[in-house]
Amino acid sequence: MTNHQLRPTISIFSQCATLTHYQSYQNWHNLILFCILVTIILYETYVHMRIGKKRRKTGLYMLCVGLLSSVVFAAPASVIPPEYRANYQFADGWEGIVSTFKKIDATKSTGTDFERETFVELSQYFEQVFPHLPQKGEFRTIYEQCRIITQKLTQSYSHSSLDIFSNKCQNALSKSMSQMNAQHTIKAKIKTNPSSGNAPLSVTFNAKESVDPSNDTIPSANYFRYYKDTKGRDQVIGQGIVVNHTFTEPGAYQVHLTVRSVNQRSEGILDGQATTTISVSPKTARMRIFANGKQLDEHNPTRIGTAEAQKGIVFDAKATVPTGGRSIENHKWLITQ
Repeated sequence: MTNHQLRPTISIFSQCATLTHYQSYQNWHNLILFCILVTIILYETYVHMRIGKKRRKTGLYMLCVGLLSSVVFAAPASVIPPEYRANYQFADGWEGIVSTFKKIDATKSTGTDFERETFVELSQYFEQVFPHLPQKGEFRTIYEQCRIITQKLTQSYSHSSLDIFSNKCQNALSKSMSQMNAQHTIKAKIKTNPSSGNAPLSVTFNAKESVDPSNDTIPSANYFRYYKDTKGRDQVIGQGIVVNHTFTEPGAYQVHLTVRSVNQRSEGILDGQATTTISVSPKTARMRIFANGKQLDEHNPTRIGTAEAQKGIVFDAKATVPTGGRSIENHKWLITQ
């Protein structure tokens, strides 16, 4: 097998590994199987093309490398369920509409003719997004105008038709989208206690002040939180109005809250979202505390008998070791029940 024959094989290994890395947990193993199948097909093809013992060994070696690459590099990236993201059913389409409108404005300002593909993509975004938005009469009229005008622009383009598009679709829909954000979107509010401290930092997240514009109660299961860890991976915190989470490593964590209405489908209430930052500093010390010579452990209660306790309990923290070049200046004890 010559060098130029190896390149397609290595390229496919790389593409398989890259694709698999970014797939959800449910799909990544299917991509591994795909990589294995492609590798076997390439191996058999090259063997038949270049029959020979030495070349067979080379092909077998490349097969093994391909299989190992698929397994090693295909470890799934940490992912969150889609429902944790605001308006996950159509968020990409909404962003597509906004970015395409900006592109159209930029093109008009330069006097450049439009490409047909611009309006083809826009039509696709409309079909993805419109069914999920409020369906009141005024809104539905604008949706239909956008569908009809944009569809015509996919077939033929003129300055007059572009003017109609700008007035009856782009401007009208942009105004409606702003109105939806103001009046048809949950107002998500996220409170934290504390918002900063030393690792490990236990934080309570409270979203009870979030408001649904339809005035319905938001179920506890409709509050979703996740954050990006220090390696850039999304991690689930969980669902609920009030949740607790402990950050064990130092870093600045962007915590995202998504709140969903029970009337999302019936009234087109859009998901609300909010973001806050949790700042976690390095550990100040490795704590070691003893009570009457017994080391305390937060996970396993230390038992001291009544008779021993009546004689008195001596707490000793001399074995605590400060970190980061710090030194202990004083001790303060707080005993609570």
